[in-house]
Amino acid sequence: MTGYAFFPGCKVAFEMPELERKIRDTLRYLSVDVVDVGGLSCCPGYDSVMSFDSTTSLAITARNLSIVEEQNLDILTPCSECFSVFKYAISRLEDEKLFLDVNSKLAKIGRIYRGKIRVLHITDVYYDEIVKKNPKTAKLGLKAGIHTGCHLLYTEKSSEYLEKIKRILNKIGVSTEKYSREDYYCGKGSIRLLSPESSAEFTERLIESLDAETDVQAIVAACPHCYDQIKTAQESLLGRGKISKRYDVYHISELVWLAMGPGERT
Repeated sequence: MTGYAFFPGCKVAFEMPELERKIRDTLRYLSVDVVDVGGLSCCPGYDSVMSFDSTTSLAITARNLSIVEEQNLDILTPCSECFSVFKYAISRLEDEKLFLDVNSKLAKIGRIYRGKIRVLHITDVYYDEIVKKNPKTAKLGLKAGIHTGCHLLYTEKSSEYLEKIKRILNKIGVSTEKYSREDYYCGKGSIRLLSPESSAEFTERLIESLDAETDVQAIVAACPHCYDQIKTAQESLLGRGKISKRYDVYHISELVWLAMGPGERT
């Protein structure tokens, strides 16, 4: 049994409870123990506090990390933005001056960040538990295009994640086809608040690439924000006659959940 502090992120916890349930089902099936640690806050995302006060933003992130450090656990998150924010903070806080500045803020609330923690994305755990250990799963017989999303590409292991996702999917009977925009910006983020139609244009370019270069039935995202954006924008684009084909859109955890078999689902 392997244990982690589970950090679903605001998007999953507040907007996608059904996805969170499926993620927890898959982790239980794979004998990955997750602990719900109290007192955690928003990560916070890049387009919130980070956009106007980077030191305070890092202090909020470090506060979360410090709480989990006290439990002698590492963090596991299904949210690619939370993953990226945590990894960014850990990297930035290797700078001694910034480390001291952030800890001076944390000292005011009786906390200290020690820099003794790892952060894993859900695909890291699926790769270790499904690809390396090869548990019994169904074969789904689906053909899909992968959308990695921006945030996984910002980590030090960016070149590995597309391959990890591909191998996870192959293990559960999902064949994948390469296309030129699999690492393209989906359109989510601040731009969707400012101009939903401009945001959807990015998704349109992605879908055009799938149409022209593949014969897939579905799009698989490893990021809940990309998952939401592609599903939402696709419906808008279809309604406005910008695209003619609807793809099934899945978060990778949904496909792992389906591959477990009905007897393992809650």
